[in-house]
Amino acid sequence: MASLFPFLFLAPLCYAMAILLDKKIVSSGGEETWLPALLAVGGAFNWLAALGVGCWMSFAGQGLTLPEFWPLAANGITYWLAMGAYAAAMQREEATRVAPILQMLPVFGIIADVFVLHNMPGSFASIGIACVMLGCLLLNLRQGRLNKQVLLLMVLATIMLAINDTIFARFGRGLGTAPAIFADLTGKAAWGLLPLLLPRARRGFVLGFRKFLWLFALVDTLTIAADGIADVGKLYFPVSVIQAVDCTQEIFMLAGVFLFSHFAPRFLSEKLDGVSSVQKLTGCGVVVFGGVLIAMGQGGG
Repeated sequence: MASLFPFLFLAPLCYAMAILLDKKIVSSGGEETWLPALLAVGGAFNWLAALGVGCWMSFAGQGLTLPEFWPLAANGITYWLAMGAYAAAMQREEATRVAPILQMLPVFGIIADVFVLHNMPGSFASIGIACVMLGCLLLNLRQGRLNKQVLLLMVLATIMLAINDTIFARFGRGLGTAPAIFADLTGKAAWGLLPLLLPRARRGFVLGFRKFLWLFALVDTLTIAADGIADVGKLYFPVSVIQAVDCTQEIFMLAGVFLFSHFAPRFLSEKLDGVSSVQKLTGCGVVVFGGVLIAMGQGGG
């Protein structure tokens, strides 16, 4: 499985690009950016992905029993609770100040590893946790102040994602890659499409597809691809190691912000003066360093 590890870094690259493109959508305003409508769009794309994996399973002669299926499918609610909190935070702040807080995920992942999966942290983990938390707080600061509302929303999102990751690893290991991912995608599709019971969500859903079809397709393709890569990793590596790999997401996000701000500022732009750039680069470096230490510690360092 060591040969698989380098491919796991494609997940944070895809996540970073999806977040930056998603910021364009959630910042536009209008009924199509109402949170339930946005979640329903994600549910629709997860349904398409589940259909594709289901066809592959049928072709390969693989199957799932109900006891194997339902824990992973029910787990979809934790994913959408996290995505709802994340989207609400993105509507209130810059992407590079919101997304870094998700990098506290290894902290909760390590706790879950200990109590649920019985994977004890290595000797570097506590230092790595401190670095990740310090870097996240530094990136979230604006003029010496934390955006407490955004911080609260993203801590909630992080806790929900930690629970989601742990449940997936607990019930997905031993099922096989395709069956586990199929159950996960089906759950995300079912819970994501549930808001369509609301008339306003249905209107926003239709309006959103009319206005942002290509952006929705690109964002959800990148997100589902990243989720799939991360899910495969969680089946074979400790959860907190996969979460630590995701800490490199900040490198890709900052690179994307610089490129958009300089070459396509009308599409997406963030403040990049001297102080802001140094703050973001420093915070990014601290988060990545913390993620490396956590990965080393969880590997038995």
